[in-house]
Amino acid sequence: ATATSTSTTSTSVGVGGSFAMNIGVNTALAEIDGAAGLEHAGDLSLKATGEHAATVTSEAGAGGDVGVAGAVALGVGVNTTQALLPDGDALTIAGGLTLRADHAGSATTIANANAAGDKVGFGVALALSGEVDQAIASLDRDLTSASGDTLIHAHALSASATTATASAKGAKTASDSGGATTETTADEQVDKQKTFVDSRGKNTGATLPTTTTTTASNSSGASVSIGAAAAANIAVSTSIAEVTDTTTLTVE
Repeated sequence: ATATSTSTTSTSVGVGGSFAMNIGVNTALAEIDGAAGLEHAGDLSLKATGEHAATVTSEAGAGGDVGVAGAVALGVGVNTTQALLPDGDALTIAGGLTLRADHAGSATTIANANAAGDKVGFGVALALSGEVDQAIASLDRDLTSASGDTLIHAHALSASATTATASAKGAKTASDSGGATTETTADEQVDKQKTFVDSRGKNTGATLPTTTTTTASNSSGASVSIGAAAAANIAVSTSIAEVTDTTTLTVE
């Protein structure tokens, strides 16, 4: 799943928002039903293979005097691969038994928010991934194998990655403006606005109160720029190869 949003405006406020979500439930199953019977069976082999991959990407960009960009990416995957002989009447086979479940699952979730406002930039990105991968090989039925060759195998390989990136860019520096005079700190921007207000007051004959310049001690950049990114990754991988407690497996 992919969502992309871009908003650019020469003045005022530019807002870009993007939301992407993917929910996948996948099952690979090899099974003989408990009510089914087998006669004159030689080798019995039940093999299940599951390969599942999901990618969720959300990208948002915004420009203008005030740029606000938000990107949210959510991915949920529940993937199961099973080779089963469920509860039922006892079975007798002349050959060997193989129950094999091989599983591979992967999930990639990406959120990218880029705000490039000339005066103020806000970039917020959230990426959340929940991935559950299971491989199960289970014998829950009494069985007699005449050959004695028995394999009950389960393997799960799971990979999950979550990335959130938020960037915020404010007013350009002089080098970005070809050497022209620009306001590269919050203090300078405030001073410019105060000067503008004072000049407008004088032009209209109004007397404005004297203001005191206060230094923004936390100012260190070209403008008000805020970037916030959060990524959460929850992954559960399970492999089970079993003969259940009440089951009798006889090999001869």
